[in-house]
Formats: sequence, structure tokens, C-alpha cells
Amino acid sequence: MPLTSTFLFWLFYPVWLSRVFKEINLLRKNLDWDFILFPQVFPVNWFWFIFKLIHKNTRLVFMCHEPSAFIHSKKWIDSINSIPKRFIAKILNPALKIIDVYLTKASDYILVNSNFSKEWVLNVYGRADWIIYPGFDWSRFHIDKNIPKEKYIWVLSRLTKFKNVWFVIDLFAEFVKEFPGYTLKIWWEWEEKELLKNKVKELWLEIKVVFLNISDEELPGFYQRAKLIIFASENEPFWIVPVEAMACWTYVVWNNSWWLKETIPDELRYDNAAEALKILRKIANSDTDYNSANVDKFEWNNSVKLLKEFFNN
Repeated sequence: MPLTSTFLFWLFYPVWLSRVFKEINLLRKNLDWDFILFPQVFPVNWFWFIFKLIHKNTRLVFMCHEPSAFIHSKKWIDSINSIPKRFIAKILNPALKIIDVYLTKASDYILVNSNFSKEWVLNVYGRADWIIYPGFDWSRFHIDKNIPKEKYIWVLSRLTKFKNVWFVIDLFAEFVKEFPGYTLKIWWEWEEKELLKNKVKELWLEIKVVFLNISDEELPGFYQRAKLIIFASENEPFWIVPVEAMACWTYVVWNNSWWLKETIPDELRYDNAAEALKILRKIANSDTDYNSANVDKFEWNNSVKLLKEFFNN
């Protein structure tokens, strides 16, 4: 299936929809227990919202991590690189908002992933019934005393404008002057990758900044070895990366965004580059690792427990 940001996806949307309906109807015939649809982000939510309008007796629980950004975020629409796509997105936006809000009314319940997202969802859809933080897997993400910390800063993020990786590279350029033993490791793909690589070259940091391509199996080890992670994006509804990092006793330096206040200690929060640099210096000069005691509530078993409580109410 093509990306939802492509014309091809929307051209064949009725085809994708009919295929999804066919598969879900087959499941309904073969299962004896009460059927609950549990959609998450777009386009899955629209598929199931439309299905619910046709099959009214099917229960629908919408796990809304955030209102669809391509519909409800002006910042996201303005960031579309293609001028024709950006123009079409703006022209269609009023109609898409009406459709999205209308279809969401088909939900029996709306779950959200943080207090921050709850307020946003209430503002857009008018309801948010239950908060359930996404959980991390403690069996994978935990401290391993046999793995020593290494002198590198890690960024784990989709490389888009919203993640502010450019800010981290500028910050590291200052930090490494004082702490030349450190490197910056960046992992993931997306539209900004080549631009970020060019920025690294302009700053003469090719030997200090590494763009990685790692497997999911390698992921815990990178968390465990990193001295710290920088989370520079603004106003994410919830992101599991900081929680997984803290579970591995890795410091998370974070931009002053609302939902992170529910997750990470205030002393690791910055409002500007000067504050961020001060925090980095303090961590680099420290011999201790981050204490993970406050992330227990985000462990996967607790998320499952909360979900069970919700369904039993």
C-alpha cells in the first residue's frame, strides 16, 4: 500500500477499503467471541469508522494517539515539500476536517495516550474517554550492568522537520568542542536525511556524526550503551523512545514540551540551546547513570492492566 501522502493511495482508496472490509467480515464469521474493532492512526481509523457506520452492532474502540496531523495540524500541512500537494491539502482541509470529526462519532469509546493528547483530542473531537500510556517491554529495555556506557549521544527519530534534529546537530557542534571524545549517532530514515548529512559536512563533523541503519534486535543495545539521548521534537502526543531510554538507565535531555512533563524529570528539560548545552555538560562530567525508578508505571504489563480495567468498567 502506498503512503497516505501520495496521490496513488487516494486514487485506490476504495480498493483498499473493500479489501479491508472483506478481511474483517471473514474474521467475524470465523470467530465466536464478541467482536471489537480497535483502530489506531489514519488510515486504519477511517476504514473502521466507515465499517461501523454499516455494521452498527460492531463495537469500536478508537485508540487516538493524536488527531490526524495531515488534517488537523496546520504546521504539518505547511511543511509539505511538494507545492501541488500542499495546495491540494489546504483546499481539501475544511472538508477533510468535517469528514474526520463525523466519522469519529462512530466510535463507542476514544482512548488517548497522555494528558496532553487528551486535551487536544477533546478540542478536536469533543470527547476522550480513557488515558492509557503505551507500554514498553521490560524484557528488552532494561539496564544491563555488563554493558558499559559509551561516550555518544543518540538521536532515535524519523528525520523530518518536526523532530528538530538540525537543532541537535548544531548543539553537538558546540558540545564536542569541549568534549571531543563524544560522537553523535542518528538513526532512522525520512525526508530530511540528506539535508542533515549536508549540514554535518558544512560543520566539518563527518567523523563525529554517524547516521546509522540498525535492526530492531540491535535497538536495546544502543539504548544501553548511550550516555544520553536528546529528544528535541516539540509537543509530541506521546513517544515511547524516552521511556525505553530511561528504562536502560540512559539520560533523556528533552525540549520543554507538555507531554514529556508526564514522563521525564524537570532537571533534564531545556527551553533553549544554552540550557540544553548546560545539561549536556553536567551529564558528561558525571560518572553516574540515570536512575530508572520513575518509568515503572510505563511498563507494558501496567498498560495491559489499565486496558483491562477500561473494558471491565
